[in-house]
Amino acid sequence: MEKYILFNLGGECFGLNINKVVEILKAHKANPIPETPEYIAGVMTLRGVVVPVVDMRKRLGLAPVPVKERIIVVKSRGRERIGLIVDEVLEIKGFSDGETSSPPAIFRGMKTEYLSGIGKRTGGVAILLDMERILSSEERIFLQAAPPERGQAGTNA
Repeated sequence: MEKYILFNLGGECFGLNINKVVEILKAHKANPIPETPEYIAGVMTLRGVVVPVVDMRKRLGLAPVPVKERIIVVKSRGRERIGLIVDEVLEIKGFSDGETSSPPAIFRGMKTEYLSGIGKRTGGVAILLDMERILSSEERIFLQAAPPERGQAGTNA
């Protein structure tokens, strides 16, 4: 059984494999980085480490409906950390093999390149995201090279 952290984005339920989650933080302002895509909120400093922050509503093309906005810090490609802004964290849920399926070619108008599957849950489905595909290699390289703006060290958590 695989466990996922389920969260709300634009009125839809999404999930990430719990093994990728490092911690959940109250949302706070990220320091913007000039000339980045709209969905890159910026960077924050977390215990001395610069972490890029992605606004998942914008990344997935969803309308903003923040309720109890949070940042889920995940590990990607080994030790790299990325903060994901989500509307609300819902629960941790385990899915057995029979409760998940591959994503359809088109799912509610979203690009399926970010999806790892669909999980069946009471009252609907959870769209399961593939953390490794949220940012492209080029985006990762750019964000690793971009320091926080001078005079804005970020928020330490």
